[in-house]
Amino acid sequence: MQQISNFHRLRKALPSPLLAAFFALLVAACATGPAPSGAEAPMRAQAATLAQVALKPDSSIDSGSLKSGLHYAFVENKDPKDRLSLRLVVKVGSLEEGDDERGVAHFVEHMAFKGTKSFPKDGLVQYMQSIGMRFGADVNAQTTYDSTTYELEVPSRDPKAVATAFAILRDWSDAVLFQAADVESERKVILEEERRGRGADDRVWKKHLPAIYGDSLYARRDPIGTVESIKALTVDQIRAFYAKWYRPELMEVVAVGDLPVSDMEKSLHLSFDVLPSFDGRAALQGPELPIVSVPARPGLRSSIATDPELTNSLIELTAREPLVLAKNEAQFIANAKESIILDLLDERMAEVLRRSGGKGLSDISFDYPDLGSDYRLVTASATFKGGDWLDAANTLRDELARIATYGFGKDEIETMRKDYLASFDEWKKNGLHSSEWVSRLDQAFVKGSVPVSIDDRIGLYKIAFQNLGAGDISRYVGHFSDAPERLVLLSLPDSAGAPPTTKELEAAIAAPTKDLGPWKAASPPSAVMSSAPARVAPLSATDNPQSGVTELVYPNGIRVLLKKTSFKPDNIAFSAIALRGLNSLSLEDCANAEASPALIPASGFAGLSADALKAVLAGKNASLKAGIGQDDCRLSGGADRAGLQTLFQLIHRTMTDPLVDPGYFKLIRDRLHDQAATFANSPENLFSLQIGSALFGDNPKVALFSKVDDIGLLDPARIKTQFMAFFGATKGFTFAFSGSFDAAVMRDYCDRYLGSLPTGEGLSVSVQPLVLAPGASNGSVKAGSENKAEVVMIYKTPESATDLTTIHGLDVLSEALKRRLRDELRIAAGGSYDPSVEALTDEDGRYSTIQVYFGTSPKRADELVRLAEAQVDRIRSEALSQKDIDQIILAFKRELEVSRNTDSYWARELAYASAHGRGFDVPGDELAALAAVTPEWLKMAAQRYLDPSQLAKFELLPKGSP
Repeated sequence: MQQISNFHRLRKALPSPLLAAFFALLVAACATGPAPSGAEAPMRAQAATLAQVALKPDSSIDSGSLKSGLHYAFVENKDPKDRLSLRLVVKVGSLEEGDDERGVAHFVEHMAFKGTKSFPKDGLVQYMQSIGMRFGADVNAQTTYDSTTYELEVPSRDPKAVATAFAILRDWSDAVLFQAADVESERKVILEEERRGRGADDRVWKKHLPAIYGDSLYARRDPIGTVESIKALTVDQIRAFYAKWYRPELMEVVAVGDLPVSDMEKSLHLSFDVLPSFDGRAALQGPELPIVSVPARPGLRSSIATDPELTNSLIELTAREPLVLAKNEAQFIANAKESIILDLLDERMAEVLRRSGGKGLSDISFDYPDLGSDYRLVTASATFKGGDWLDAANTLRDELARIATYGFGKDEIETMRKDYLASFDEWKKNGLHSSEWVSRLDQAFVKGSVPVSIDDRIGLYKIAFQNLGAGDISRYVGHFSDAPERLVLLSLPDSAGAPPTTKELEAAIAAPTKDLGPWKAASPPSAVMSSAPARVAPLSATDNPQSGVTELVYPNGIRVLLKKTSFKPDNIAFSAIALRGLNSLSLEDCANAEASPALIPASGFAGLSADALKAVLAGKNASLKAGIGQDDCRLSGGADRAGLQTLFQLIHRTMTDPLVDPGYFKLIRDRLHDQAATFANSPENLFSLQIGSALFGDNPKVALFSKVDDIGLLDPARIKTQFMAFFGATKGFTFAFSGSFDAAVMRDYCDRYLGSLPTGEGLSVSVQPLVLAPGASNGSVKAGSENKAEVVMIYKTPESATDLTTIHGLDVLSEALKRRLRDELRIAAGGSYDPSVEALTDEDGRYSTIQVYFGTSPKRADELVRLAEAQVDRIRSEALSQKDIDQIILAFKRELEVSRNTDSYWARELAYASAHGRGFDVPGDELAALAAVTPEWLKMAAQRYLDPSQLAKFELLPKGSP
């Protein structure tokens, strides 16, 4: 439902550490863009002239229509290399359904995978698996209110695979079979999909729905339908909907990838021209698409929803405004200004929270989701503590009023301008990923937007920034207080206490605002480092021609691996790892260490505050984040060549003199407190606790931050101490850099910023490591009100081998089991929508697990467990066929083909391999490990790693279940 008009929404509000895996904030969009110059001044005068000029579609897009009316849009794109992404986009969704057809558009989508003329039964999935592509990852579909999109990804260098992919799209367009038996079996799967979506968030959304959509079709056309409508749909209804709406003029074939456009066109014509039903005819006649609007309801209205299982409190203030899909430059510039203002609001509110330590709020964000086809909602969303809705409303209302009155500072706007232009510059230099291209083309067809070129986008955004005035800001932000139609939504857990009445909530929003005065400018920016350290030469420098890796070893113990690539014209990724983690800490130290990456390096450094750091990084491509796991600690990030020195300076300062900002600390502490206070509201949280306890005993680290008392363990000084215990000691750290760097410049930066790092003290000895408990166990949690169950089955191997063949072989074994469970639990039994299997080998803990999980009906949970165990027994007793193994290994090789052409892969995998004593031929080692996975090896592995005597079974059932 969301439409985003700029390429990168520069969201930099501080997220929850639990949800963001203890991130580091240094999000700086790419290379520095120049400040406005005299040469750009004429643009301001040109704005009026440009205003009525129609937008031109990006010339790199090859688009048109066939005689039948079918649309197409193709782009040659080499990211990822050797892949072609295809879509069949149908401009039809749930809004086209009749009252007795709810859910039918989604049902048609499902049936497209149950058999077509050329691919009966599950032939389509079987074919994709035969060429190494996975169901879900490489072949999928989705249905929304206004469209249905079918997705494929295939190897672009395989002409037969490309031709077959177009043939599959062709079959989806008018050759789906709709066999009665298949409809009935898939009906069960769709019902399970509906069941899976139930929960607190879904219940709250449905309570708010009438206030958002009124009596419009949007309120009555949830794409999945209802349980009653899914059960009632007949084969004839499903076929009729397909025949009525799947017409060439309502469809577009999208292809983006590493293939000449001329080859895409040949495949299109081969599949869509010569078959009888599309052979040179004019567009089919049929009903026009309905225009669906949400009727206006002037004034301020509200909706309040409570639920016992919610874990956070949320207030959303929205204003309705017209949705203008830009057709000319004036409209594009107006939309660009709105996008800029929303991002400025995000940045301002993030700084409000940091300076105040939250003001009772946990997070504030802004967006503008569509409201029907002709309007959208400008939305401010704030999470807050417990039931303090009035303080949250006052803070949100007053801060918005401050901005409407006083605007944004020049420094705020200039920082945002640099970030935007830098992100566009990165796009221009390195291009887009194919997934981003297909998303743009999908939107262009379904919504009618114009996909402009990056050069046009840069020019128009420069005009937008130059002409962004106080009146624009006041008018747009003023929507929240004076728009003709406004809506406030309040969502509260029952544990927050009695909610207000709608009158009380509306009165609070409409109350006079407090004049907070002008915003005070941020700290003046300064350099990350005032001067570069002296160079420290490495003890050794070794070139490895076969792998293309240069290895440097420094006196302080740091090892550096450099791999020069040409995957992208201007991109450098890095990863650093040391084998020390949370397992080596006491509970108190573990709590502080676990919270530290959420605060460092976001808090800045000595002499460089958090807000000054943001200003320094404006327009620079230099990103860094830290992470501490159970067994290792890591730094990761990247830069372009212009931002590379800044990246090294960030690394150096992060490992020598980081700060813990008091505002960020209070914000993080309060968030963790709020999460702990409502932790037990969530059935899934209680389920996770039980599983963790069963696997690792009563180790309190497993349940850390699930209790309010845990928050008292946090201390700012101790957070910094623990962070430095991990990252202030250089011995044992391996850094890996991969990208299009200049070798001499890279070597200089390594000598100066890494070689000069002090050795540090290191970490204390192990206190209470996590140890996997042996033996079988069973458990259930009865919580929640929805009639649904979750099942987790974990096969444990406490003393596992940790060689690469075992690691990758268990991945093959788990994929084989997953495919069998999909056939048995989903297709044959119709009892689950999403059975999944995952293997994990902990190299440092020396244990392995194979985890099976699926959702189902509580009445069928035990039945499906027995079916899953029967498939495990079958794999244990019967060797997998070489054909099945080859298909699965081919899928892993396909993924490796894509990964090995990215700098992030090489940086991550080289650092990890080196830290674990392996060589530099990471893909070669993976391929060699996969080659050792034979039917005999897998049978042995199944008997050892799928041992029923080591099975832990868990069920999450509704409260009151027998």
